[in-house]
Amino acid sequence: MIRITFILILMLGIMAGCYYESEEQLYSGSGTPCDTASVTYSGTIKPILTNNCFECHNSVDYNLLGGGNNLEEFSTLRSLAEQGTLMKAVTHQPGYSFMPKGREKLDTCSIQKISKWIENGTQNN
Repeated sequence: MIRITFILILMLGIMAGCYYESEEQLYSGSGTPCDTASVTYSGTIKPILTNNCFECHNSVDYNLLGGGNNLEEFSTLRSLAEQGTLMKAVTHQPGYSFMPKGREKLDTCSIQKISKWIENGTQNN
């Protein structure tokens, strides 16, 4: 009887401790949905790049640290976006250099905003 009680308590403990939460739910911070309705280069994309990319991909260090890609130069950014290289790098696709280099992948909302900007034609707005 003690053994059965112990097994039942153990099973209840395991079942109560197992539940599913997505990474977004656990680490999203605000819990608000990602707003991609009005994505612009200057208001949305450039701040993401400033906070995550320009450290290496700037006009001074791009040859040494940024693989020859100066993302401060809009034409370079647009070209990488239109080729698909930008999205593959920020979503950590195999065969591409994971960006930001040596850091965690961008948060899902930032990736969605970059994707929306590309989908909308990579405008310099």
